[in-house]
Amino acid sequence: MASILVVDDDPLVQANLKDFLELEEHDVAAFESGEEALSYLKRETPDLIFLDLKLPGMDGLALLEKVKSGVATPEVVIITGHGDVGSAVKAMKLGARDYVKKPFDLNEIGIIVQKVVDAEKVDEQLAYLQKVHQTQLGFGEIIGTSKAIQDILGLIRQIAGSPKTTVLIRGETGTGKELVARAIHNNSNRTNKQFIEVNCSAFQENLLEAELFGY
Repeated sequence: MASILVVDDDPLVQANLKDFLELEEHDVAAFESGEEALSYLKRETPDLIFLDLKLPGMDGLALLEKVKSGVATPEVVIITGHGDVGSAVKAMKLGARDYVKKPFDLNEIGIIVQKVVDAEKVDEQLAYLQKVHQTQLGFGEIIGTSKAIQDILGLIRQIAGSPKTTVLIRGETGTGKELVARAIHNNSNRTNKQFIEVNCSAFQENLLEAELFGY
């Protein structure tokens, strides 16, 4: 089930969309003007908006710009007539997900809604996995409550928060150099990139140079 907002000044289009979407068990709100819709959006954040370009007062493009300037931005599908394809393309550049032309097929509407619902589920799963990843690999392998450990964790956070820093980690065997390196990587903006570990002592000097920099 999705939360859907319909903004269209045509009572027939509005009723058809609302009836169809409610039959599909979605939660639907409908308004005839951009001003009414904007007032609603200050209180609620729907998953999807079906937005007509031609509206009295504030038009669809103006409302789309306001929607996409917010922090939590719902997906927007533009409703347009045959002569407004150019405006629909402009709306896509402003952040609209898709557009449908009047008269539209309700089956097409159902497919669009399902795609949005599926994409939202994927985003939720990704966010959950990233949270688990941060918990398990962020600082989870560095255990300790002493001042020395807390100082190290603070330094890791400081380094990881830097957009570009070269780091040399020194210490005897078994002191946790690799754990610190992984913690810096996992808490930086590169966390989704690959962490590559190279055991330099396993290579002869000339082979190490070739392995890292090529021939």
